[in-house]
Amino acid sequence: MEKAKEYTSEELQWLTENRLSRFQNRITPSWIRDMGENEIFVFGSNVNGYHGGGAARFAMNNFGAVWGNGEGLQGSSYAIPTMEGLDNMQDAVKRFYLFARAHENYMFYVTPIACGIAGYKPEEIAPMFFEIAHLENVFLPLSFWKVLTNKNVTTMITNDSQMTGAIGESLVVAELIKKGWVAMNVNAAVRNCKAIDVICIKCDENTWQHQSSLIQVKARRGKDFPTGFSLRQSTNLEELNREVKGPYVFVSLDEDNNPDYYILSRSQFIKLLYSLHDRYCNKIQREKPLNLSLPAELHLGLLQGHDGRPSKGLLGFKNPFPGNIFHNAWENIWKD
Repeated sequence: MEKAKEYTSEELQWLTENRLSRFQNRITPSWIRDMGENEIFVFGSNVNGYHGGGAARFAMNNFGAVWGNGEGLQGSSYAIPTMEGLDNMQDAVKRFYLFARAHENYMFYVTPIACGIAGYKPEEIAPMFFEIAHLENVFLPLSFWKVLTNKNVTTMITNDSQMTGAIGESLVVAELIKKGWVAMNVNAAVRNCKAIDVICIKCDENTWQHQSSLIQVKARRGKDFPTGFSLRQSTNLEELNREVKGPYVFVSLDEDNNPDYYILSRSQFIKLLYSLHDRYCNKIQREKPLNLSLPAELHLGLLQGHDGRPSKGLLGFKNPFPGNIFHNAWENIWKD
């Protein structure tokens, strides 16, 4: 009787030598003939869902993949479109990350997507799965693990902004739901929605009156957070009032993705950003003019209530929000 799953000799060697112990040795076996309960076969598809060959055809014949469905859960399989370019593929992988994280009861066996008919190499695709590799319910092919455990590659992708952003957004959604509010990630449905990452709704169960909040999430492992504005824009109060749609949640991640949250209401964010960069851009004498197209950032220390740092030319800047008042201040999302 054939086994439901079989490893190659090389895969068995990696398992025997425990080379992926810190990742629970989660290697997708090369030979999969059957899926158990709550096990999901993850394969590469195309946006039209034409499952005509390779793993896609196998998924349609064996695991409930649906002709014409190019992405998402279908039967005991999950499709990731891979034929529409790397940017679109990375967006689809990000959506898969959010789905896998939200469905811990499923075990996902990712095949070497895009490395067959699509024609890509593991070195091009595996880095997209860097953050996914830390999910304990996701198995990856050995070809991906070889890339992800390469120290040079790991260093290169640790600060990958898109995946770090995906982690931050999903963590914020989870925190909001824990508080009894309705929350959804806009970017799971709309690619790079301008100025909004998360929508949160608070309802009064008695009157059904509701309040909504349009939240921008910025996640980093370092200490300098992007704001989405240039230096020029950050000193234009009229533009800030027009473009900032709601509160900001800054997510500071350590190397294990443990978060600290700093929440600023819309008006608090505008005041801090403007007062800081008005001083930096307009009130400090320089020999050479600033490049005002550079991005405007906020240092973690400023979010924690500290004053300006001399090393950044901000000696004398008094933080308008002293004290660590933003840390876990979730009620700020309901303030203007």
